[in-house]
Amino acid sequence: MKSSASYRFAAALALCTLTSLPSRALPAPQTQDAQESAIVVEPLFDYPAPPEEVENLKERSEWVLAHFWEPMDFKKKSAVDQNALNHAFGIYTLAMQWASPQAVDKSVASLLKSLSKNPALTLQFTKAAEENLYGPRAPFWGDAIYADFLRSAVSNKKIGASRREKFAAKLKKIESSQKGAKAPAFTFTRPDGSEARYFPMATPTMIVFGNPDNPDIRLARLRMDTNITFSRLLKGGKANVLFILPGEAPEDWGKTASDCPAEMTVGASGEAAERYDLKISPSCYVIDANGKIAAGNIDMDTAVITLAGLAE
Repeated sequence: MKSSASYRFAAALALCTLTSLPSRALPAPQTQDAQESAIVVEPLFDYPAPPEEVENLKERSEWVLAHFWEPMDFKKKSAVDQNALNHAFGIYTLAMQWASPQAVDKSVASLLKSLSKNPALTLQFTKAAEENLYGPRAPFWGDAIYADFLRSAVSNKKIGASRREKFAAKLKKIESSQKGAKAPAFTFTRPDGSEARYFPMATPTMIVFGNPDNPDIRLARLRMDTNITFSRLLKGGKANVLFILPGEAPEDWGKTASDCPAEMTVGASGEAAERYDLKISPSCYVIDANGKIAAGNIDMDTAVITLAGLAE
């Protein structure tokens, strides 16, 4: 789960001081060109605040999860303001970081049950979940929770087939990229134009998804090659490293190969981009000796440490 220390501190402070917001206007997302003419959006409802006698952060968080959506009218079939819903959902997800997994699951299950007969709100809540738990602007990642909303949307027959198909494809990618899942195989093109296929093997493997010519990747590749312990693992066949460009191979592919140590594999694969959930660039996945994902969407330094721990 991605979450910065500063965000976690701010979120904890918000939970500790949360009060009802009967009339406070919320700023809508703005572009730089629109900053001078700010638009405000009224909250969907007065956000419930924990009683003063509930002082413990975990207990306050679980109280918020249990009561947050009580003011919401789920029987109303018309759509609500998406910006206001995104904000409300963001407040709701703050509490997830300190509540028990059981409390989170119970709250989300109750929310999805309330949405089950309202396809319009199901779509809007799925969008709000993506905004706050999965997308590039999400303050932290909660893939498993977002997946619950995708499943709900996929199973709702009142939602159009094309939308459900898109949700199903995204859900499949998320599920196949989770820690503990069998690493998806994929075909890739080598710099010499030949085709090859990656599939999970008995050797722990690190896959770096990104442009191999990216300066950060080139520097990281140099650090790996000059790391005596790590280099020994690669040369001894105890670990594998793949650099995969998620997309079509560029024309000057040959130069990329010449800069890469012989023990490291370079390739390009559009198929891999469809099968692995890539939130950052470069995005690293580490596969253990059982062919299962040990870690995903991590930076290269963390991936090197993780791979070395599995290979030694």
